[in-house]
Amino acid sequence: MYTRLLAGAFLTYQNKVLLIKRGMHKELGPGMWSGIGGHLEPEELSNPRKINHLAAIYREIKEEAGVSPEELLNLDLRYIITLINRTRNEIENVYYYFGKVSGEFEPPYCDEGVLHWVDFKDVKDLPMTFFVKETILHWLDNRDKDNVFLVGINKDNDKSTFVELSENQAVVQKESVKSWEVGKITNTVIKLLNLPITTDTPVYIGETNITHIKISHPADFAKYHGFIEEIINSPDYVGLNNKDNSIEYVKVINIDNEFVKVAVRVTTKGKFFVRSLYALNKNRVNNFIAKGTLIKYENCIDIK
Repeated sequence: MYTRLLAGAFLTYQNKVLLIKRGMHKELGPGMWSGIGGHLEPEELSNPRKINHLAAIYREIKEEAGVSPEELLNLDLRYIITLINRTRNEIENVYYYFGKVSGEFEPPYCDEGVLHWVDFKDVKDLPMTFFVKETILHWLDNRDKDNVFLVGINKDNDKSTFVELSENQAVVQKESVKSWEVGKITNTVIKLLNLPITTDTPVYIGETNITHIKISHPADFAKYHGFIEEIINSPDYVGLNNKDNSIEYVKVINIDNEFVKVAVRVTTKGKFFVRSLYALNKNRVNNFIAKGTLIKYENCIDIK
């Protein structure tokens, strides 16, 4: 049997999901509704021990929906699907991610089909392939869960089985499992930004966060990833992004005297993770300071 590897994503905003009505020219599922996604590219398959399906779905989201990784509020692996198709003598493995965006943007042109925002209640009435409909309807009934589901689907008789993986099962290594602490949210930051959290709340970074940063800002990652802990623990400025409520740490790094930002965002489980790392234009930083969206860190005494 042959193996086909794919990655897909469903982006949501409030009670709507972004779906694509596939063009009639497509070989697979012409005229059917689906999420964003597609096959993994050769460079994403170059290391058989570390198949980069996360990089693949970031690429697909950018190509088809025009959304860059830093514009996503979150993106989590929720389903690992195995489809057995004896007629085609192949096994399909599909990695499905679900994520949120901050607004209902106008979908761009996509040569795969036409993108539409669809109300959750209308999804069940759309023509979809069996495994796509099974997956999204299952998610709609389990939106409050954070665990990953293994899904087995027999395409010969359209039967599906969903198995929920608990967080301590090693079959899936989520961001919250393979992570380590890189700093703490000090009382100074909490006071300056009026944050409703406990002093010295830890900040983590995981492998998926690193992959995200490498894809979004490869040059900045190569130059500044070794300074992440320093930026968090001794910033020059801090701020709160009102768009996604991320904590922004900014520090001048002596390599090129650039302002470098580390953004930290809370997960649905209440843990804080590094989400981005990149250099900021000096004029932009001065503008933020003038507006008061970036506050000088040393101006506040750390009162315990």
